[in-house]
Amino acid sequence: MVADFENYGDLYGGVTAAQIRTAADTPAQNTTVIQGLAGELDGDDKAIAGQLEGDIEAGTRTNPQQAAQLSRSLAQKGNYAVGLMNQFAAAVETFDEKVDDLNQRLHTQTQSRYSSVVHDPDMRDDPDRPDYNDCKAQVKSELQGEYNTAVTALDTATDEVASMFRNYSDENVKKLLTSGYIPLGAAGLWPDVPLTPDEKRQALQNAIDNGTLPDFATMSLEETQQYIKDNPEVSAGLLEIMALPHLSPALTNLVLGQAAVDADILNGVVAGDGTYNDIADSTARLQAINESIADGH
Repeated sequence: MVADFENYGDLYGGVTAAQIRTAADTPAQNTTVIQGLAGELDGDDKAIAGQLEGDIEAGTRTNPQQAAQLSRSLAQKGNYAVGLMNQFAAAVETFDEKVDDLNQRLHTQTQSRYSSVVHDPDMRDDPDRPDYNDCKAQVKSELQGEYNTAVTALDTATDEVASMFRNYSDENVKKLLTSGYIPLGAAGLWPDVPLTPDEKRQALQNAIDNGTLPDFATMSLEETQQYIKDNPEVSAGLLEIMALPHLSPALTNLVLGQAAVDADILNGVVAGDGTYNDIADSTARLQAINESIADGH
């Protein structure tokens, strides 16, 4: 019997893109905690030093600084690793989608070809008439080149991820950020890797396109609001993109959902979470939206 084309799970013990993303969830959560710790230690550094003078200040400042630097380094490396896992998951997903398409075409074209053979009166009594498997083998042979190309693309993507694991750099960090594989909430960990508002828009859109974030265009306003409340890190960077023109439907829904969350915070309906959604952040974002509307965006 002629087999279908093998997807990633068939080739590698049942592993799927969803499983790879799930495997990245716990490290991502731990990284977020470490990232928050680094911020708190930075605050401790300033608060303690502000109350002391001279040599005592210098000595006291050192301990929180060292801890903050260590936490920041761990958070950087954790986000970098999670970003690469997300990039690899996207490559696997792309490969599997191509294989699904090939197998669908394989079945459709095989059935069509076999039906033609069965209903051909000239072949009805032909002892060499091809059976279903013969037809499938013919079609599979015709599609094999596309499958080989997909396998090569997956191998190339895998090699790129492996190379980036070995070569941590600001360039690779920016690539992961703008590709949407590292969340924008982590961008502040790399002050030497600044992102423009349009790069932040691109990062969010890419995260939606590659499956790292959900497609907000398919979600209701209430669902988007709840997602923001459950995942406050998605709010990072929204201030800068709110005033940009021509946002995609998905980003438009995300902005509207964020505006609804911000309005609830300012109206006291819900409490701020102390990260990206507090009164100051909410005020700034709503002001940006109002200015955008005034400018006709």
